[in-house]
Amino acid sequence: MDALIQLIPVAIIILLVALVIVLFMGVGGMAVGGRVTPRVRNKLMRIRVILQGLIVVLVLITFAITAFR
Repeated sequence: MDALIQLIPVAIIILLVALVIVLFMGVGGMAVGGRVTPRVRNKLMRIRVILQGLIVVLVLITFAITAFR
């Protein structure tokens, strides 16, 4: 259980970095105008939402583990 508690913050940081990368890819895609298709922009948005959901779940798991310790 202690290994899980130590692994979760690392996973959160990795997911946050991935989230920032996807976010800037989406913003960059909007900045270049018509070069990026709406399909690609939609896919980037879905990936961003999934990453945000994973981060929230990991934060909630961290709170639950530390609260019931």
